[in-house]
Amino acid sequence: MNNGTKLTLGILGGLGAGLCLGLLMAPDKGSNNRKKIAETTSDWASRLKHLFSSDGHHKIISKKSSGRSAHKTNVNDISRAKRNHN
Repeated sequence: MNNGTKLTLGILGGLGAGLCLGLLMAPDKGSNNRKKIAETTSDWASRLKHLFSSDGHHKIISKKSSGRSAHKTNVNDISRAKRNHN
C-alpha cells in the first residue's frame, strides 16, 4: 500500500470516527440529526458532481497547467540568478 492510499484511508477513518462520536454526543433528536446528515450528504454529492463534471475537470486542468507554467518560470529565474551570481 502506498503512502497516498494510507493517507486516504486514514482521513476516511478519521471522518467516520468523528461522525460516529458526533452522532453519539449530539444534543439534537435523532430525526433532526438524520435530516442534517441527509442535507450535508446531498450538498457534498452536488459539489463532487460539479468537481467531476466537464466544467470542474477543465478548471482542474487549467490550474494544473498554470502551476506547471509558474514552476517552469521559477526554475528559469533561479537558474538565471545562479548564473549571474557566479
